[in-house]
Amino acid sequence: MKQYVNFKLYILYLLMFFMPLWRTGDNILLGFLFLFSLYDAKKSGRLNIKNLYPFFLYMFYFCILIVFQNSFELDKKYIILLLPILILPFSLQSFTKGEIIKSYNFFVLGVFIAQIIASFGIVEYYFFSEGKKVALANYNQVNEILRFERPYLGFFSAISLIISYFSYKKSQKWFYIVSSFVSLFIIVIISARLPFLVLLIATIVLLFSKIKSRKFKIIIISTALTGLTLLGFLETPLKHRFQMIKFDARVTIWEGSIKQLNTTEKYIFGIGSQSKISENLLDYYKNEANFEYNPEKQRFVNKNYNTHNQYLNEFIRGGILGLILFLSLILVSFVKLIKKNDIFGFLLLLSVSLFLFVENLLERQMGVYFVSLVLSYAYNNYKYENN
Repeated sequence: MKQYVNFKLYILYLLMFFMPLWRTGDNILLGFLFLFSLYDAKKSGRLNIKNLYPFFLYMFYFCILIVFQNSFELDKKYIILLLPILILPFSLQSFTKGEIIKSYNFFVLGVFIAQIIASFGIVEYYFFSEGKKVALANYNQVNEILRFERPYLGFFSAISLIISYFSYKKSQKWFYIVSSFVSLFIIVIISARLPFLVLLIATIVLLFSKIKSRKFKIIIISTALTGLTLLGFLETPLKHRFQMIKFDARVTIWEGSIKQLNTTEKYIFGIGSQSKISENLLDYYKNEANFEYNPEKQRFVNKNYNTHNQYLNEFIRGGILGLILFLSLILVSFVKLIKKNDIFGFLLLLSVSLFLFVENLLERQMGVYFVSLVLSYAYNNYKYENN
């Protein structure tokens, strides 16, 4: 029996390790975890799905929209992509809270491997290529240099730093200090804007959670604002990245997304099809968007960028009702974590919630896995609080 429990736990650890690295491996491992969970349910004689109702409702609404739009063939790939939203929370119910938290350390290790790989690309770029002439923050081939997409590498680096902080508090292991420095280095060197803000907000939340005096809280806020002001006077790639927001590709993408919503006027139930949203955006890039240079237009057309805002995407796809269902998953999670006074889970959920403003996490497998993981951590009532 003990060997069975250990084997199941090792599968969870491997799944967390491969989450930022290997898509196929995660799918196989999740399949095993799901089978073990079904076996545990059969052995105990009860199937615990009470905490999964909000996830079922979200998926059911999405499927109903596809049926009414008669777009199953086009959208079935999105249904398959979203399945971990149901499977992962169910599969994690048989673990303790302590085991779940420990598994996050293997996620940190996976991110660390990704960061080392990216660091080799950065060194090669700066010392053996045109890197001395063109700042990495402004280089249009940054993803090829890093071997990973910059937004996700930056986001996972911020998440890794948060996890490392809590893990170091508990274990005092030097690896988490090294991991934190590497994460911070990656965020700064690739000029990742949102991860920088996530870490700033996370630091303020942590300080607020430890300090009761209102005077000291005011000092914390004043210090943070002063630091940001001073940063504004320094000429750094990160500052330049913030200044370039008005020229960001997302501005064009969001304009096309909002125009699509206003054109269809389907505000209550939405368009209903993710593939239709992608098709409409492609048409916008080809025929309506204003581009200064033709190569830029070709880049948009070739990549066919998604809405780059999960909340906006849910509004377009599912209307007000779909957005409410999605927001309820997040808001209820916040309430549960606040009631438990779980700062660790709160910061992870806050990070995800902020990242959803600039990326469609639910259109990437690693994004679906991580969102499902963070939400299930809040929703599941674990067998005992083993920290």
